[in-house]
Amino acid sequence: AFDGGLSNISFAPVFGTVPTEEDGRQVVFGPQAVGQLELVRKVFVPDDENFARFLEVYTNTGTVPVTQTVSMFTNLGSDGSTVVVQTSSGDQTVAIDDQWVVTESSNVGAVNPAVGHVIGDGGGLLPTTFTAPTGIVSYSFDLTIDPGETQILMSYGIQNFDPATAVTQAQSLQSPSGAALRGLTPAEMQQVVNFDLPVITPVIFNNPPAFASATAFIGVTPQNDFPVAGDDTITSTDATWEQFSSADPTEDEELIIPAAFLLRNDV
Repeated sequence: AFDGGLSNISFAPVFGTVPTEEDGRQVVFGPQAVGQLELVRKVFVPDDENFARFLEVYTNTGTVPVTQTVSMFTNLGSDGSTVVVQTSSGDQTVAIDDQWVVTESSNVGAVNPAVGHVIGDGGGLLPTTFTAPTGIVSYSFDLTIDPGETQILMSYGIQNFDPATAVTQAQSLQSPSGAALRGLTPAEMQQVVNFDLPVITPVIFNNPPAFASATAFIGVTPQNDFPVAGDDTITSTDATWEQFSSADPTEDEELIIPAAFLLRNDV
């Protein structure tokens, strides 16, 4: 587990209420001044995955380029019993050409879950350091940021009681998609430097809308035509007659014939 996870050495602790994004799933810290740079930290936790995403958002507010070393540090809860489960290169030795590492406690029955750090995809900016001495994971990147430019370092922290599942999650997050990128704007995706994320180009329609007019002629045909001539037979046993009247035709007695009966053929 994390005793202190993915801390940015340059960022002072924040106490009190901070704004959120993504329906409360992303917490925003800062901005804080780091020399000529402005630093904002964003931490996103999905509601259905065992990871947290960390964004280190650096903006050069000055007038000259700035080179900044960004150092990230984790104090592992497994402490002196920490062992490396696997790295992205398939071994148990962390090096700067690795994109992730998963660690766990060697103590049998330990309550500390396995922990993963995913720090890049190999296609973006590579770290200048990436180490995992006993009980610690640390890594750093060197950024050179032009005036007015923003660069973002993105990393993921994983916790899972099954080390094999943690490895699978790390492999997946090395090529992030879906929930792993939720809340990132197209601009932020282009500003991430340590992952080679797809560029989303908005479609802009510059042509003015077209208008046209038309005249429609609608012909209406009456539903009823002229009455259809036909013989109507009224008997006490006639099923059609019984649909319109319950009176039986009787000699020398008045019979009222419903109009609906006479007009039933007028369709």
